[in-house]
Amino acid sequence: MDPFLYVAAGVAAAACATDLKTGKIPNALTLPVLALAPIARFAYAQKLGLSHDDAVLEGAFSVVGAVVAAMVPATLYRKSAIGAGDVKLFAALGALAQPALGLEILTWAFVAAILIAPVSLIYQGKLLSTLKNVSTLAMNSVRPASARREVAAETMTWLKMGPAILAATVVTLVLHATDSLGGAS
Repeated sequence: MDPFLYVAAGVAAAACATDLKTGKIPNALTLPVLALAPIARFAYAQKLGLSHDDAVLEGAFSVVGAVVAAMVPATLYRKSAIGAGDVKLFAALGALAQPALGLEILTWAFVAAILIAPVSLIYQGKLLSTLKNVSTLAMNSVRPASARREVAAETMTWLKMGPAILAATVVTLVLHATDSLGGAS
């Protein structure tokens, strides 16, 4: 079993807790993981007896995993559709899990968000107003600029991604519980 998935689950759990409590995922959690994951991957590969070149590849795949896992979230961030902390968390988890599993975590996170969002909105009493805003924004994309309707900022709703990212990381961990570090992902 790849111990880095357990570390990823721990990081995701800490991020989820802080996201639920403060609405933010702190740099103090994500940036050290992002910086140390490639080094840890390299060191772990050497400890397992992999060649120096293979250990370097493990570290390099960690960097690639960070970039790959952050690409879609970074695009969403540029559109103000996701927070910067979420982007950095996806990058950190991608660095730990490497590209294939980093993408798997990303995919499961969006599936979890799709499942969590309606329940959260119903609980908050915001489902109908959110659906109205989504409808307005969708229609704005096909209307000429002169016919577009504004959506007031105070009526917009943010979904905390921490729980979805935690769920995704745990699902990925469970699905790959028997995998081992047999080379780069």
